Amino acid sequence: MIGKAMRGEFKKLKHTNIITILVAAPMLTSLFAWFYNLPSPPNTEWESLYIKQALLHGQYLLPLLACLIAAYICKLDHDESSWKAWLVQPLKRYHVYIAKAMVALLLVALIQLLMFACYLIMGYIKGYGGLLPGEILLRGYIGGYLSAIPLIMLQLWVSSAWKSFAGAMGVNVVLTLPAILIAQSQTYGPWYPWSQPILAMFFTAENDSSFIPYEQLVYIIGGTSIVFFFIGLLRFTKRAY
Repeated sequence: MIGKAMRGEFKKLKHTNIITILVAAPMLTSLFAWFYNLPSPPNTEWESLYIKQALLHGQYLLPLLACLIAAYICKLDHDESSWKAWLVQPLKRYHVYIAKAMVALLLVALIQLLMFACYLIMGYIKGYGGLLPGEILLRGYIGGYLSAIPLIMLQLWVSSAWKSFAGAMGVNVVLTLPAILIAQSQTYGPWYPWSQPILAMFFTAENDSSFIPYEQLVYIIGGTSIVFFFIGLLRFTKRAY
């Protein structure tokens, strides 16, 4: 049943421009990394390229894109007044909600894969030699993906109940702007969902570690994802459409 609901979501998205936006975003981030020069570059060219990518992607684009995807998936049903059409089908409400969450998770995973592909392409075009910083890349791209999950679950909860797409995205833009400042606080940074992507993807050149213990960040991300998901699911199953 969940698979059927997911196919329905992808069918609706196929007739929109959202996939074009998701493909274009990593390319724009890569152009930024191409031209931006770090004031204190790390040891290798590959590391420098990754940091430049992570600065823009983790700080701004990943939080905004994760929220955009979740909001847009719900926007289509609000605009077309198709919530009732979904819910009269032989599908449980939780099937519909889980399908939307899984589609959003898959699309964010696509963004991270495209970011990695652009990273490799740029590095080889520039003629970088030596070994790839495998541990940093693995931690950064996977950590960035995991850090987007609480935002997806929070936005799905809000957008399934709130019809205003512009309002939901406007709030996210405002909350994303101070993320880099809040991220520097070991007390508040890990708990602020819009700071989690930059904390997960960025590292300091001196010791290759993020601003806070990585394991602590993963536990917080996992806990907040579960809380946001079940609050949203409970809200969705009880809402009258």
